[in-house]
Amino acid sequence: MGRRRTPERTLLLLGLAGGWPGALLAQRLVRHKSSKAAFLAKHWWTVVLNVAIVVALSLLNSGAAGS
Repeated sequence: MGRRRTPERTLLLLGLAGGWPGALLAQRLVRHKSSKAAFLAKHWWTVVLNVAIVVALSLLNSGAAGS
């Protein structure tokens, strides 16, 4: 359509920065990036990494509060 595309790397970094719920919603509602297996695999790794970081920070925070 003549518009510029956002590089996949940028989408993955935005997802890792906390935007993965919006990415999941876009994949479901408008079928954006929902059929490219290589991108989906990378996307799910960013989701797992993001959740792991949040859990780790939560555990560290709860451990510091108990000291």
